[in-house]
Amino acid sequence: MPTIPNKPVFILGNPRSGTSLLRLMVSSHSKISIPPESGFLVWWYAKYKGWTKADSANEAKVNAYITDLKTSKKIETWNLDYAKIKESMKDNLPATYAELSSLVYAAYALGRNKNISIWGDKNNYYIAHLKEVAEIYPDAYFIHIVRDGRDVACSYLNIATLDTASPYKPKLPDEIVHIAQEWSDNNLKIHHFLKQLNPAQSLQIKYEDLIETPEHGLQAICKFLHLPYEETMMNFHQTEKEPEAFIDWKKKTAEKPDPTNKNIYLSFLPQEDIALFNKTASEVLNLYGYSV
Repeated sequence: MPTIPNKPVFILGNPRSGTSLLRLMVSSHSKISIPPESGFLVWWYAKYKGWTKADSANEAKVNAYITDLKTSKKIETWNLDYAKIKESMKDNLPATYAELSSLVYAAYALGRNKNISIWGDKNNYYIAHLKEVAEIYPDAYFIHIVRDGRDVACSYLNIATLDTASPYKPKLPDEIVHIAQEWSDNNLKIHHFLKQLNPAQSLQIKYEDLIETPEHGLQAICKFLHLPYEETMMNFHQTEKEPEAFIDWKKKTAEKPDPTNKNIYLSFLPQEDIALFNKTASEVLNLYGYSV
């Protein structure tokens, strides 16, 4: 297994803001791999944060880690070869938790026959654990995607009525005030977190810009990650897809970006709900240039 740099890219954003779409777009680059969401990185940090090179040479500790890793929620969607991960641990002897975790992401890329320069992660769960993520990978890149909160509210309400057999259906607020507050809180958490970093570590994009001019957005991301842009990224929907367990609420990720998928709240939400959302979330709507 090739050595993987310990400088990943994390996609951050409120749920239903285009984070999955962006994951698939960026993952379509030949040198980037971003698996489906699984929060194993943070879940096992407290237990294994003191990982050393000696631990990597200790079969009992390696086996314990692999056993725990296998129980991580949603990790089954990665189709990992755990025997190869153990072999990689033996060959590379990761000396830190960051290096140990990188090998797992590398195993996912290898399973898809990709020789990558950058791996990444996308999980809305990390919004509550940004401090831990930064502790593990202090030099990581972060891309924050923002979507108009009122359109996010429409998506939340659609999810609430979604009929699916998947055990992973998102559990989201279904009242306008609670949706507005969550959207505001999550984006402010990300905003304040990124302000503490070196400016070269973060990039902010708007969902509306991404679906209107996707090539421009992808070019900006490649420049941010110091990689050449690849025109094939525009055909991400032909090469990348979400796991079947998630597709019921992510069907649009299998299509080309739809530039009309914005301002849908104007015809979906009652005027009183729009006014209530605007009142609750005015500060953050203004922060990101959405008219109130």
